[in-house]
Amino acid sequence: MFRCVRIASVLVVALGCAGSFVGCSSSTVTVTGQDTDVSALNEIGENYRMYQIAKKKAPEKVADFANMETIGGNGLAAVKSGQIVVQWGATLPDTKEEPGGSSSPEVLAYGKDVPSAGGNVLMLDRTIKKMSAEEFKAAPKAGSK
Repeated sequence: MFRCVRIASVLVVALGCAGSFVGCSSSTVTVTGQDTDVSALNEIGENYRMYQIAKKKAPEKVADFANMETIGGNGLAAVKSGQIVVQWGATLPDTKEEPGGSSSPEVLAYGKDVPSAGGNVLMLDRTIKKMSAEEFKAAPKAGSK
C-alpha cells in the first residue's frame, strides 16, 4: 500500500511539474541553512537508495545520479548548485522503501549552512533530523570522501 501511495505521489508531482512549466526547474531551488528543503533531502535519500539497489554499491559523485533527474530534480539541482552537501561513498544500512528501518547516527547530506547555522540533515538511514550547529559538528559523518 505504501508503495502505491509513493508512486501516486511521484506521478502527481511529475504531472504538476509538466503542466505548470514553472517551479520545477533547477533555477527555482532555494535551500538555505535552517530552512534546508526537507523534500530535496528526501529526494537525495531516495536517489541514493535507488542507485544502491541498481548498482549494488554506493554512489560516489553527483554524476552517478545523471539518469535520475526526473525522479529527484530539485534535490539533484540543490546538490549541483552546492546548496546541499552529500557525503559520497557511504553504504546505506538498508534499502527498504520506508526510511528509518536501521538506525544510523551518521549524517549523509546537509544544507551548506548547517555547519554554521544548524538545520535539517539527511541521516544515513534516510530520515531527516534537525540539528544545531553544535550537534552537527559532533555528529559522525557518513562516507569515505
